[in-house]
Amino acid sequence: MDEVGICVVVHNNYFTTRYALENLLDKTKVKTRLYIVDIASEEKHLSDFCMNLCSKTGGYYKLLTEKQTYSQALNKILSIVTQKYVVVFPVNAIVHHNWLEDLLYYQNIIPTVGINSIRSTFDNLHWMPLIHHCDSMPEDELKNVWITENNSVEGIMCFEKDRCYQIGLFDEKLQHQGFEQAEFCFRMASLGLNNIYIRKQTFVKALLGDEVLFPKKTKEGMAEFKTNVDWMIKNQMFKK
Repeated sequence: MDEVGICVVVHNNYFTTRYALENLLDKTKVKTRLYIVDIASEEKHLSDFCMNLCSKTGGYYKLLTEKQTYSQALNKILSIVTQKYVVVFPVNAIVHHNWLEDLLYYQNIIPTVGINSIRSTFDNLHWMPLIHHCDSMPEDELKNVWITENNSVEGIMCFEKDRCYQIGLFDEKLQHQGFEQAEFCFRMASLGLNNIYIRKQTFVKALLGDEVLFPKKTKEGMAEFKTNVDWMIKNQMFKK
């Protein structure tokens, strides 16, 4: 299986970022290369962690000295990624085992896929089944993928790098993180492609971030975060 480029934009939030990055590498056997751009983090231990992680895994790390938007930072990564498939990975995501294998499976089995994503446990979206007939896809698999009413996905986004040559990169004029993802999805859909979610509850978002999960930012923060995740697993909020 080809190497996949994992694109991550970080800014402070050491504990959630560290847990997410270690988790994403641990939960897949696919060969990956991390591309991390750090938007002027003040937390030196975050910068040190990302730099050391990329050094150990053969990844790419760049610390920006000036504040930039999410889109500007993400485009800096996408412009240098060389892998066929790229994954835009949010640092508030906790993934299940074989998460990347699942993404690549559906990316390859459905010829009309533009962007492939994993459904968040906390998403409250309106779903529609993917009704397009695919000769190469078993009928029972059609039940496992869904599109939203506006054909937009967010969070973890997997797509072919070559699509960027067709529709361009993320819109840097959009300031609010999330808007630029939706706009990117609309341009992908303009090619006649579907942006889909795997119909599983397969990851959770630590939506509140460090400010709530780790109000004291102590060394116990990592253990506290794992306790939160364990509670969500116990209450079946997502599957391992």
